[in-house]
Amino acid sequence: MMELLKKLAESNTINFIIMLGILAVIVIKMNLKASMDTSISNVAGIIKKSDEAKSESVTKLEKSKAEIEKLPTDIENLKKEAKVKADVFKKQIENSSSEEISNIKNSVSRVMSIEEKKISNDLQKKTIEESILMAERNIKRMLSENSDLHRQFIQESLDELDKVNL
Repeated sequence: MMELLKKLAESNTINFIIMLGILAVIVIKMNLKASMDTSISNVAGIIKKSDEAKSESVTKLEKSKAEIEKLPTDIENLKKEAKVKADVFKKQIENSSSEEISNIKNSVSRVMSIEEKKISNDLQKKTIEESILMAERNIKRMLSENSDLHRQFIQESLDELDKVNL
């Protein structure tokens, strides 16, 4: 018997059975099945979340593709709007520039007219002053050359005064 026990102890089969028994006790004690079930359900949850994220990403991708396909049309529309606005601004600038130029021309014309009148008045004034000076010199010369004219001039002045008093 001892020999049999010795042979059994040396045999791999018994060792294998003992090892399976120990493993079974460990599995039962550690509740390995529940742990594996929990791990499996966690992995399943992660896979489900991943699938949801994937479908969400696919939806976003489709929306992005649709928006990208509309981009050339949107860009073209923006270009057209910008051109229209630029044309409007251009016309406004041209109109205001034309008005400003017209106002400046009118102002210049008025200033030139005023300056012409000033010059004309200055010339008239100088002409009158020179004419008076020439007449005065002429009268003085004539009076100094002919003393009878002096008396005649006085008499005419007195006659004129008499007419005014009437």
